[in-house]
Amino acid sequence: MKKNLIIAVLMVLFYNLGFADPAPKTKINIILKEQSDPVALSRDASWLPSKAARRDYVVKTLKSQAEASQQDLIALLNEMEQNGLVSEIRPLWIVNSISCYATQEALISLQDRLDIMTIYPCEPTPYLFDEPTSPAARGDGREIAENLLKVNANIVWEQGYRGQGVLVGLIDTGARLDHTDLQGRLWDGGSEYPNHGYDFYSHDNDPSDTQGHGTHVDGTIVATGFSGTQTGVAPDAEIMVLKVFHGEDNLTEPTMWVEAMQFAVEHGADVLNMSRGQPLPNASVKLMARQACDNTLAAGVVAAVCAGNSRQIQMLAPVPYN
Repeated sequence: MKKNLIIAVLMVLFYNLGFADPAPKTKINIILKEQSDPVALSRDASWLPSKAARRDYVVKTLKSQAEASQQDLIALLNEMEQNGLVSEIRPLWIVNSISCYATQEALISLQDRLDIMTIYPCEPTPYLFDEPTSPAARGDGREIAENLLKVNANIVWEQGYRGQGVLVGLIDTGARLDHTDLQGRLWDGGSEYPNHGYDFYSHDNDPSDTQGHGTHVDGTIVATGFSGTQTGVAPDAEIMVLKVFHGEDNLTEPTMWVEAMQFAVEHGADVLNMSRGQPLPNASVKLMARQACDNTLAAGVVAAVCAGNSRQIQMLAPVPYN
């Protein structure tokens, strides 16, 4: 019933946008009924002897489940693609789902499939607020930003904990790759990912930041102080740059976040940072995000997500809905 209601909403969307011809497409995400049990997955993985083995087990299990359960649906979508009904088919495994662009005719063909839990539209939406910026405040004349002194980061550094050996998957607007304070602190992605990460909005190897938010967060995590002020709480950690926003207009949508999470888990990130939220998400988006975070945690990767970024509309979208 819920799936058919969402299909009906999508069809109204086509109509309201003036698409009388079925050829125009809108981006959708298809969540399959068969999903992993993250608790059981985590329990089974916990018996393995190392963090790497645990991650490998979870990744292989999720990939195997997705490959088997998506096989028939992918075959149908490929056939539809040849007939011009869908395009840009992107299977996911961290959540058992498939995103694509689809026509109204394709939606009608998909709505009664028993292997589909829900289908929802993926309209890119701005998710960041414009914030005034200012240089980091220096603390006590020691060239350390005041916020680091307030959390006693300098005392932790003296005990030998500076983030060494930790890879942070930063899911944001990207990074200013030539920033002095980030040199030596960006992930080596080898010849396949020469720019220290990936852009999941444009689907290319250039995660350069044209907005500024991601670089700001990079600096909060790892900036070394070469530019004059130490701002990074873990200056010996490394950042995997995972861009999910488009240019300066801040557009993004949840399948891009989930694809970035999937990439980070598969490529060795120890922790994820996602300093962004979505006011008033629908039930399908919440389901997608929860399953992605639970499966990521089962692989031994913690996802650190912001709360309160919605500022004055916090009363309309209280935690955990923002």
